[in-house]
Amino acid sequence: IPPSYWQVQSKAAAALARDTNDALREWCSKRADVTRFVPFPIDAWRGSKADDAHLWSPDGLHFSSEGYRFVGEALADPVEAALRDFASK
Repeated sequence: IPPSYWQVQSKAAAALARDTNDALREWCSKRADVTRFVPFPIDAWRGSKADDAHLWSPDGLHFSSEGYRFVGEALADPVEAALRDFASK
């Protein structure tokens, strides 16, 4: 689950996101022959004045067009590598 402003505001939301990501990471590690856990390329919501604020929409929950482009480009190589790895088995 990607970071968001909601997780900054809500400890319960932050804990749920952390616990879910930890469970997914563990699940993927036990099934490495068929899946990969790829860490999200943005590790935190840093606020509207942060250097990466342009990646977020004003609601702090969704990404901006630029943010979605950044995420797609950042995930493209690890996803391609995983697909190549799976195809070679």
